[in-house]
Amino acid sequence: MAYQFNPCKTDADWEAYTLYILDHKLEIHSAFLAKRVIHFIKEQVLYGSAVIVKDASGQVIAALGFVYGTPEKGFTDKETVRLEMVHILPTYRNTRLFLRGLIWLKEFLKEHVPATQQIQFYTESSPAERKQLFEKIADLISTEPTRFGVEHEFVASLDRLNRWKLG
Repeated sequence: MAYQFNPCKTDADWEAYTLYILDHKLEIHSAFLAKRVIHFIKEQVLYGSAVIVKDASGQVIAALGFVYGTPEKGFTDKETVRLEMVHILPTYRNTRLFLRGLIWLKEFLKEHVPATQQIQFYTESSPAERKQLFEKIADLISTEPTRFGVEHEFVASLDRLNRWKLG
């Protein structure tokens, strides 16, 4: 299956990304309100990037938003990229899209943010299958209650992703 990964560059790209994320915000995280999602998107516009993924017909089937650095360190710690929004339409979840997205992200960071050493992301504590998937590519750093509920924090080093033979 052909997938097209399009980093958001134009106003139309950011609009498509924003509308897609707002449409799927509760699938991304059951506690996300529109106000919080807009805050994350603002950080991505100012301190990072976002990507929309389209299928062969041009339909947006997935989206990914991330920041270079972490808010806790004022986005100065460029060795860390934090994934803030990730969503794949259900019909594409059992395809190779997730793996292809990891390969794309790794190559994008290598080219555009060469200081990147690790990727950080958070997930809800359920479903358990999600945790099992992410433990294949990243280390579980902590599980803690947050204002969004109980969340897992994962960190994947680029070295680990390279050893995992992602391309």
